[in-house]
Amino acid sequence: MFSEPENPEDQIRKIIGRCFKHEVNSTNIRLAIQEALRKKDELRDNSLTNNLILNILEKEALAKSSSFDDMSYGGSLQTLALIRSEINDLRREYGGK
Repeated sequence: MFSEPENPEDQIRKIIGRCFKHEVNSTNIRLAIQEALRKKDELRDNSLTNNLILNILEKEALAKSSSFDDMSYGGSLQTLALIRSEINDLRREYGGK
């Protein structure tokens, strides 16, 4: 009858995945971190550190990037570089909190 509540990390992963539904780009990466941090505040779960959320964000961005993203940014290495650059910027802004 009753289902168990969803794991907070899985909730964050779903939110981030929705942000990358159409494309992985700088705007969507920044949107994903904002949405994930909003959810973190809503959940009030101390296990969700900013660093953990950034790790989830990086994995999801790499997993969701597509051949379309590669064409847009000049190849898979460029897409990877864009994602890593954005994540590093976000780590400087949000990391460790």
